[in-house]
Amino acid sequence: MIKKIILTVFVLIPIQLLFFSDISKAYNQKIVPSIGIKETYDTKVGYEDEDDFIHSIIPSLKYTLSDDNTNIFFNGLIDISFYSKLHDYNGVDQIYLLDVDHNLTENIVIGIKNNFMYDNNSKKSFEYTGEDINSSDRIIYGISPYITLDINETTRAKCNYKISEINYQGYSYNDDYSDSITNSFGASIEHDLSERITMGLATSADLRSYDKDDAKNHYDHYKISLLTRYRLSERTKLRLSISGDQYYENEVNDDSDTTQTVNVSAGATHEISERLKLDIFLGTGDQTTFDESGALGAELTWIGETWKLSGGYKKDITSGARGYDLKRDKIFATGEYRVSEKTLLGFRGGYVYSNEIDNDEDDEEKYTYYSMEPYLQYEIVKNSFITASYNYGVYMDRDEDNSITRNQIYIMYTITFPSDK
Repeated sequence: MIKKIILTVFVLIPIQLLFFSDISKAYNQKIVPSIGIKETYDTKVGYEDEDDFIHSIIPSLKYTLSDDNTNIFFNGLIDISFYSKLHDYNGVDQIYLLDVDHNLTENIVIGIKNNFMYDNNSKKSFEYTGEDINSSDRIIYGISPYITLDINETTRAKCNYKISEINYQGYSYNDDYSDSITNSFGASIEHDLSERITMGLATSADLRSYDKDDAKNHYDHYKISLLTRYRLSERTKLRLSISGDQYYENEVNDDSDTTQTVNVSAGATHEISERLKLDIFLGTGDQTTFDESGALGAELTWIGETWKLSGGYKKDITSGARGYDLKRDKIFATGEYRVSEKTLLGFRGGYVYSNEIDNDEDDEEKYTYYSMEPYLQYEIVKNSFITASYNYGVYMDRDEDNSITRNQIYIMYTITFPSDK
């Protein structure tokens, strides 16, 4: 399985680059390699009982290339960590992103988005789903090709597909967890009735399956939607959708179930000022081709001359680790303030509240996780930074009435080597 994932993501990357390589001689290119050295003290490694010092080497690379027809963006990071006492936690975390788009003609754009993550000991599972699955490594990848077509000046169409997989066949493996794979298909067309009103039609299918007891649990969602967008003013845009949805559920050792519903969703984007933007959403799924089953959401961005704030809330359904869908409420917030030309003060925080329902065993697992992290960054010399941070995190298993608090302190030195062309 690991070989299949590696080949799927990384063998396709050079093929994609060759396919989209109609780069003219006049192009813009930027390469930013960097390397960091990080020392961390963790009072509860993996939210267990032991503390430890962690020594990390973190190389990364950002690459952008663009011309009149093609855009390529790559971002990669490798985190090599060594623990002073808990050597079983030693490992290499990896994150890679690759986005490519190309104008085939004036009216047709093709593209592909790729992501790959090797999550050693599943450390990021807390902030994604609230689950404690640190006894297993986790591989996550996604590949999403798409095509857009401008039929005429007022009519547009789009088709896309996405395959994403979560796999627990890493170096550290625990068979309590279920691999999952999601296939998503979508197509949409929209037409501008006037300068203010746009109407559209969209269809989508999200097919999610989990490995469970030598068989599979299936959760499928099919949808057809009538969409409309209305520009109320220069700063305010409204959106509304009416959809017919069909849900199919088939679990191991349980009868299959099919339900049909009609749903209404609404949203609004409002630019309160040139620097302050608010987006809110209420319903059973946004007006995107790929419906993440979001039921409620809000996002706020506020940018000043020396500072930036962003935050949001989302209620949705995502893949759980134990073979069933996971209901999730998620809040995030980030902020940065430029104290001086060399000094940056920042904050990031998150909150996850999730419920996983196991219908076979009539057991409900409930998790809560939140963290807060202020940090201070200082530029020693040009392109050379030192960062100090404190992280306060809490993990709660609400079903077991168990709560664990963790404190982390780290200091990191980073140097970058930007190059433009």
